[in-house]
Amino acid sequence: TELLFELDRTSWSRAVLSLLNDLRSSALTEILDLLLAYGHEPEVAARMRELVTRRALSVAGLLWFHRNPQWWTAWKLGSWADFTRLALLALEKDAAGEELRAQNALRERMEKLEWLAELFGQLGPNDREDLFNRFRTTSAWSPLDRRAVVGRIVKACPELLPLLSESPATKVEQRPVTSERSYRARAEQLRKIIEVEIPRNSREIALARSYGDLRENFEYKAAKDMQGLLLRRKAELEQALKEVQPTTFEGVNASVVSPGVGVEVEYADGRREKRWILGVWDSDDALNIVSSEAAWARSLLGRSVGDRVRLPGPEGETEATIVAIEPLSEEIRAWVRG
Repeated sequence: TELLFELDRTSWSRAVLSLLNDLRSSALTEILDLLLAYGHEPEVAARMRELVTRRALSVAGLLWFHRNPQWWTAWKLGSWADFTRLALLALEKDAAGEELRAQNALRERMEKLEWLAELFGQLGPNDREDLFNRFRTTSAWSPLDRRAVVGRIVKACPELLPLLSESPATKVEQRPVTSERSYRARAEQLRKIIEVEIPRNSREIALARSYGDLRENFEYKAAKDMQGLLLRRKAELEQALKEVQPTTFEGVNASVVSPGVGVEVEYADGRREKRWILGVWDSDDALNIVSSEAAWARSLLGRSVGDRVRLPGPEGETEATIVAIEPLSEEIRAWVRG
């Protein structure tokens, strides 16, 4: 990597910046260290702002920021509440291979009492309550592990204890919704884990056992590690499919911003932007579909035409005005139905 960098620094830097979001965690760390060491901080910061604004930052990138929090602050990528919302969304997504390993590493860091205490200690009352309820309802952890994480948060912030007696639905959406398309995709992933991947893993364990001494049996250890990952993912998907409701967004009230509408905003410089806000698992950059959990969408939920809002952007929050709210187009409805 360093040899290529020395041979053609400009072309190499441009190339790796474009691929930054596709790198494995270890490669990302190595390349970012190199770029920052050789004075490419402005280009890296700009690329990261772009990815954060589009809610597209990879889980490897989020893990890097968790390990290097000074850069999140220095590059003004948002509050730590914003980071946590992004991270929870990333942990709720289906993953495999290197991405799954990065998810597990990020999950382990985010469930530590010290980090949770520092996070919630610096939040204002609204963000603290909102994030507490996000942790209570997230599918990023299995139900048992999630209760343990929530318990650590209460230990760090005892003032949040009374919220445990309330249903999360009274503080956030009545019940999280997602498109029929995305719900079927998650259900299919669960089916594949149960019917294909777990049986295949069981055969791999049996084969590895036949090799003899388990203490020095790498194949057996690898297969058992994969078994743990598969069982954990199975539990996560089962819980998520119980908590999230599939919908076609029929009959949604388009007088206010809510999941199932299109929203157009106008910025102070006259630029306009239109996106379709759908459910918690929905996203499609090509069609401008964003999840209702994305920071851009959350800034707009419950607002009406004419309201002025502050939306996340490449240089931080930007003021904008809601100029239109409309029902879903036929193209988006077709996407929802899959």
